[in-house]
Amino acid sequence: MGTSQLHALGRNRKFYINAETTYGTFVKPEADDAAKVLNATFTPAIERRPREDSRATRSHVELITGKESVTFSVEAYLIPNAAGAEPDLGPLIEGAMGGSPAITGSDVTYSLSAGQDLGSFSLVQFFNDTFMEAVSGAYVNSMTISVAGGEEPKITFDGEASTYIPTTTSPEDPTTNSTATVAGTGTGDTFTVQTGEAANFRPGSILKIGTDISNVDLEVQSVNTSTDTVTMTASVPAGFTSGDAVVPYVPAETVNGSPIAGILGFLKFGTAPNQTTIPITTFEVTVANNNKPINDESFTQVLTDYVPGFRDVTGSLSVRCRRDLAIEIPKRLNHGNERIVVECGNVAGSTVEITIPKAEFDVAAVDTPQSDEVVIPMTFRALASSSGEEELTVKFK
Repeated sequence: MGTSQLHALGRNRKFYINAETTYGTFVKPEADDAAKVLNATFTPAIERRPREDSRATRSHVELITGKESVTFSVEAYLIPNAAGAEPDLGPLIEGAMGGSPAITGSDVTYSLSAGQDLGSFSLVQFFNDTFMEAVSGAYVNSMTISVAGGEEPKITFDGEASTYIPTTTSPEDPTTNSTATVAGTGTGDTFTVQTGEAANFRPGSILKIGTDISNVDLEVQSVNTSTDTVTMTASVPAGFTSGDAVVPYVPAETVNGSPIAGILGFLKFGTAPNQTTIPITTFEVTVANNNKPINDESFTQVLTDYVPGFRDVTGSLSVRCRRDLAIEIPKRLNHGNERIVVECGNVAGSTVEITIPKAEFDVAAVDTPQSDEVVIPMTFRALASSSGEEELTVKFK
């Protein structure tokens, strides 16, 4: 902690993913919903438009509240679970690819889907009993898997969400300032907090009150900032008293797997037995769902649903212009395509295989520096047959 106050620290982040049954309905995190991430950002915005009708001044004097929106971004190592088990980030991979994986023996294979229901999620990140933020109705717009220069393979997700739920701490000084008291019995129990501190909580906030083990995992139903009253979704146990701290709460993490070493793996062109291993400096592939948010309906403040658009699967790789690889430069002019297989890792149960059956490379300039090696940048679009949905598979094996 800091010298005089506990600080929220990014290195102490706990992150959770929950699939939602009903779009936008927040789901509380459980221990096995946790996943390790490098970074996560939730970005809320609320429109506040100036009133523009006639007035005897050039100054703006009033703002009108409009739509609320949320975006999110998550970056993590590409971490497998045990053989035959989904990775901790599996729900977000499902949200990008479009459905549950096929599990065969030790293989967990994610394939693309033509369906409209890509799922929605509640995402939570928690910092040191000091600050927690969550979003509900989150969906994945894009997923990128990247490998670069011997670094550990990484995966990133970007998307939008319906509702932003920040939770902080009451009181500011938990040893002296709280006036929390039980104010009722049964479903919808309420308690009061120190004057002005109800703004620390929002509907969907998950709380711990005091040190009694029964006063944890309590979900907020509503907040009255005028009376500093917090109403819960279920009965509040009576085992806390005035002076107890009211803080954010998440369960202990249960996480699985380890990052894949960036020095293990390969990229191959072609189909066995006629595959060629290509020495690359970088590789990246992105699934973009081009989702259309439904946020233009009257009398609604938040996003209420989304519709997937045409999918784009694009990527890039780069190779040094060796004599045996220089043929890749003129080949691009013929609009030909290659089958690409990238394998990250080499240990059974801790390996990820990315397969792109048909990649067409774009025509692009060759990187010709003044003195260093010439590099061939190879950007591509993954294509499918007329039946569709087979332009990319991601297999944990």
